[in-house]
Amino acid sequence: MDLRRADHLLRSLSDRSRREVVRLVAEAPLMVGEIAEVLSLPQSTVSRHLKMLRRTGLLVDRRQGNRIYIGLVEPSLNGDGQLEDLLNGWLRQQPLSAPVQARLQKVLQGRNGQEDAFDRLAHQWDELRFQHFGGLFHLEALASLLPPDWRVLDIGTGTGYLLPFLCRHFRQVIAVDPSPAMLALARQRAQREELSNVRFHSGRLEKLPVPEASIDAALAILTFHHAADRATSMQQLKRVLVPGGRLLAVDIHPHQLTDFQREMGDPSPGIDPDELAQEMQRAGFEILLKRKLPLPPGDHPAAPARAAPDLFVITAKRE
Repeated sequence: MDLRRADHLLRSLSDRSRREVVRLVAEAPLMVGEIAEVLSLPQSTVSRHLKMLRRTGLLVDRRQGNRIYIGLVEPSLNGDGQLEDLLNGWLRQQPLSAPVQARLQKVLQGRNGQEDAFDRLAHQWDELRFQHFGGLFHLEALASLLPPDWRVLDIGTGTGYLLPFLCRHFRQVIAVDPSPAMLALARQRAQREELSNVRFHSGRLEKLPVPEASIDAALAILTFHHAADRATSMQQLKRVLVPGGRLLAVDIHPHQLTDFQREMGDPSPGIDPDELAQEMQRAGFEILLKRKLPLPPGDHPAAPARAAPDLFVITAKRE
């Protein structure tokens, strides 16, 4: 065995969780979701461990229909790798804790239909749902609670990421952005998605190219920290909204992530949500909600892949 392969094998087994995964499949071949259930780990975490462990030569996949069971190879299947054989035998001799042994038996019994299907799927349910339905279907359903005859203003529309969602739910959408390149991409998206109820305008938050009292709801998503004059911006929003019209603002908490700020082209390192809410109130808005906007945790399938500051959301109503 060359030193590189031995180094990878030893590093793979230096992690306690990975050793538990290998020890478990030595007891019985298991599917990824079953391993997650027995070890009480997120399925995404187990998948990452298995990705590294498969390169050791210690694991073998066995397909049964549309299911794949992961097991520990027999020592004789490791060819000339004496180190693999030694570790293979040592892993088989390590004891399972009583709780793990109990959960393993429960999983194995569940294969025979002795348990409810959702009990067996519990530890992989989030990932299964995300894989099959994506991460937005519940937002689409919740949006159905809002009035479909609203005229919605998407300020700083960027590449038009929200436009397909907005156009499906509201009568008319006005997309505004100061960047010609961003607007060009947003128009391409609208054409590609065959969105017929969106209108595009070049403009900034401080001078919205929208008639007075013509908007039912305005969205400022990651926009206010780009505004050069927030007081003027608030007055502009008040001008274009109908009485009782709603304002939704999502923005970035103050942070010290200089790489993030440089990469995103942000002129400021976030906004204090209390200050922003006070500015809204001074402009004539009633604050309906102000809170931190949590992102999915690291083990969630929809979790961010890169470091980012915290977000907050404020909803307000024009008085």
